[in-house]
Amino acid sequence: ITFIDRICKLSHPNLKSYISQRRVDFEVAQEFCKEIHYHINDKHYYAIAFENVDGGMEIRNKYCKRSIGKKTISVIKPNGESHSECCIFEGFFDMLTYASIKKWITGNELCLPHECDYFVLNSVSNIKVLMPYLQEYSVIHCYLDNDDAGAKTVEKIKAAYQDKVINESHRYVNYKDVNDVINGIIKPPK
Repeated sequence: ITFIDRICKLSHPNLKSYISQRRVDFEVAQEFCKEIHYHINDKHYYAIAFENVDGGMEIRNKYCKRSIGKKTISVIKPNGESHSECCIFEGFFDMLTYASIKKWITGNELCLPHECDYFVLNSVSNIKVLMPYLQEYSVIHCYLDNDDAGAKTVEKIKAAYQDKVINESHRYVNYKDVNDVINGIIKPPK
């Protein structure tokens, strides 16, 4: 059993270092994530915490990738406003990467020129949970992983929302995901 000791603003130097290793803007990470301190048995840990719609969290640090509480989707409304279009990401580091690039480079080839709401699946298995949320959007941009699971997930979304869905993976065709683009990790050919 995991016991949460405290949740605070993201500030730990080791977490800051991990975020910069992933080449994500630290202010962007602070905007969307928190820092969690927790313990399991007598061992104490800390990590980056990214909340989902049910109050659960995806937690990451250099050594661990896990969830606390229920694993489900996360919904982010940049600037606290709703937008008519949305972007879907598989993991929160992809969303943080997208938001970082959007902040640093205007008119880049990866990001859309306008604001959108963000959805993070936190696992492609959460696609059923996401589906009802997509009804209100005029355009749905899919920034999912360039792999079979990502392609199948885009197909499921397209089956439900047809012409409203744009598969944006062509924007990072040589990379597995959005975070790999900024880290220059080219996907090996099949």
